[in-house]
Amino acid sequence: MHLCTSRTLRSAAASAALALTLTLTACGDDDDPSPVTQSSTTPSAAASADATPAGDHPLVGTCYTASTADGPVRTSKVDCSAPHSAEVFAVIPNSAEVSTDRAAFQDAKSAERQAWELWSAKVCGLAFLEATGTTAWAKAIGLDPATQWVRPTSWAGTMTPSLSTADEWAAGERLTLCTARTQDAVAGISADDPKAPQVPGTWVRKIGAGSLPSALGACALYAERGRPMEPAGCTDPHYVEYAFDFDAADLFDEAFITALDPKQLKSAEWDALIAVCEKAEAAVIGRERDEVKLFPLVTVDTWNQTVGGKPLHTVSCVAQAEDQQTYDLASSVIGVGSRDIKLVEGS
Repeated sequence: MHLCTSRTLRSAAASAALALTLTLTACGDDDDPSPVTQSSTTPSAAASADATPAGDHPLVGTCYTASTADGPVRTSKVDCSAPHSAEVFAVIPNSAEVSTDRAAFQDAKSAERQAWELWSAKVCGLAFLEATGTTAWAKAIGLDPATQWVRPTSWAGTMTPSLSTADEWAAGERLTLCTARTQDAVAGISADDPKAPQVPGTWVRKIGAGSLPSALGACALYAERGRPMEPAGCTDPHYVEYAFDFDAADLFDEAFITALDPKQLKSAEWDALIAVCEKAEAAVIGRERDEVKLFPLVTVDTWNQTVGGKPLHTVSCVAQAEDQQTYDLASSVIGVGSRDIKLVEGS
């Protein structure tokens, strides 16, 4: 077990710029309220029978050069072979728990709006796992992605659920669009910025399979040892590459959760968390490799959260060089399989 790696990582909180977020808002009206942005750490839950993704909907798989918190800008649609910053990866019929009164969504604090936000986070989160092929990562550590929370963090982007436009709603359409949007964590460019990266090709399906365009990679380094990590390009030297997060409460009993102090973990606790991440190495990397391993990252900020009224105890599994005291990674290892992995001496 590589206890020194985990203890080194524990001292640095993951960069907020790399945090995957869900921007939740009703769309279509100029006078809609300001978008509500919340962490995508909403626990996953099984989608109801009437929340099955509409895979044959004409918007699924469409690409756009512009998007907002209200979803894709429909007039910016392009062929997915062209550079674009947004992809619709699922269109889901609203369940019975979602209000049919669209006016109720104008109030960000309304019960109807909040119910839709929680529901859309669940179903879009599950659809994202399926679209990216990362359900295998969850299953590798013994989790059921339909009922237990797992979040791919191997890309520096956002997911935005949005409702049918006002005109579509008036015509009887009751749908939620799930859209993946690019951002540049290294340059500090958000998905709402017109300068968000424009990337050619259908990149959503590459998030779990590897070969993700470098602009979308989620890596970090220590600009200065002893200080928090900062976002880094995955083709540049980096200390970690993010893979996925899980809720420790889905794998450990209440006694383990209660006793764990992220500021000072015991050796047995680190061993238990490392063992979980190691189970996913073949699924995440493409095969087990001697030079790269998955290690856990636990921070104070993410261990004791309350999301949707429920507690969440987040553990991140991140890729590092096996000998992390000597080497940094200089290439992405997600889905690398048997291909070459670039290592450089760390500073």
